[in-house]
Formats: sequence, structure tokens, C-alpha cells
Amino acid sequence: MLGTAAKDADRAVAAIYDYFSSKKHKENKMTKLLKVHGSQNSFFTLDQTELENPLTDNELRQLTQTLTDHKTGLLGGADGILSVEESSHQAF
Repeated sequence: MLGTAAKDADRAVAAIYDYFSSKKHKENKMTKLLKVHGSQNSFFTLDQTELENPLTDNELRQLTQTLTDHKTGLLGGADGILSVEESSHQAF
């Protein structure tokens, strides 16, 4: 039986999939989740600036734990997720 954290992570992944697949998504296009690697490390990159409603810190944490697991994660897992977000600082 899945623990609470695993159930929450599964719900977060399902919600993200549903959102990406829906017409609610900005301009009806899929957000790219890329897997990149270098120096023997691998990461998924997620550009949250393309999302109408960016993930909360908790949702991002749960998504990271689910996708990066080296045994059960997406594409053999990864070392982490690099999240691109809007800056809260004013540009120079």
C-alpha cells in the first residue's frame, strides 16, 4: 500500500499530466520536460514560466521525488529537477 507521501506525489504527477494535456494550458501547447546531463549528473528541466499556474514548492518537491527516483522514476530517474521560474527581482 502506498504511503501518504507517495499518494501525494502520484496525485501531483497526475494533476500535472492532466493540466499539460488540457486546453487550460497556455496556448494549448505542452510544456517541455527535458532530461539533460553533464559531468556524470542528469537533471530534468522544467520551464515554469510557460505554466499558467506554476507549481507550489510542495508540488515541485513531490514531482522531483517521483520523477528522479533511479529505480521507478521517469527515464531511469535523475539527480534532480532544474526549475525555471519568474524572477521576483526587477531587471537592471
